[in-house]
Amino acid sequence: MTTRLEEELADAMRSLTEGLRPTDGLVARALRRHRRRRMRSVAAAGTFVALAVVAVAAVQPMYARLGTTPDEPTMLTVAAIVERAAAALPPDQIQHSLTTDTRDGYSRECWRDPITGDSRCRDLPSRPGAGDTEYWLRVRPDPSGGKVWSYTMVDHAARTWTTRDARFPDGGSSRELEDPRSLFERDELYMEGEESIDGNDTFMLGRQIVDPTGIFVTEHIWVETDSFRLVRSLIFDSEYRSQTDYKWLSRDNESLELLNPVVPAGYSRR
Repeated sequence: MTTRLEEELADAMRSLTEGLRPTDGLVARALRRHRRRRMRSVAAAGTFVALAVVAVAAVQPMYARLGTTPDEPTMLTVAAIVERAAAALPPDQIQHSLTTDTRDGYSRECWRDPITGDSRCRDLPSRPGAGDTEYWLRVRPDPSGGKVWSYTMVDHAARTWTTRDARFPDGGSSRELEDPRSLFERDELYMEGEESIDGNDTFMLGRQIVDPTGIFVTEHIWVETDSFRLVRSLIFDSEYRSQTDYKWLSRDNESLELLNPVVPAGYSRR
């Protein structure tokens, strides 16, 4: 509400300024002040948004969305996702993996039987002059105790093949193909986000590790959001990346046949 005095003063000011036009300098100064006010407002809003993003990021690594039945939690901790992913690894299916490594310049396709430990891998040349080798590992009990690892290696480039046996006591180790379960048993993982791979929704987990060569690298692991089945793992730094994609085959005669050594006709034994 305005008083009579305020109305009279406003009328007086309008009568004094009627017909006057503000100078160009006055308009320019007013525009500059307006722009500064807008920039300060935008900056303040940007700071607020940035702080909100940081706050969300601080929480996000610990939890992931889970759209399941009403009886299930709608949010899962990363530890719960890791536990479910390890439990989802099929104990009776053939593991099929394809690894591409840019540092060593190869692609490797492997099959592994989690029950017997038998495996087969083939290095696929990805550059001129790279090797083209295939090797099988068969694990059998040793009558004297422990286990026998029987290796068969075929060099397709040289058209040669060789075999050797190695004996290990119970609990001993060999260069057996790595069990993907070890991905969930190493250092603690954090949540990176969600990503679609070949049409499947996945959780992407990450961690910082030191690889076997002593280089500090980042590791990412993808598991399906519904089944928690392992889909992909990736190790990378600024200079190289090694990616492995996983699939699972029924353990039947056809898949088991893949694990039997095959030497092409005409190859020489070394």
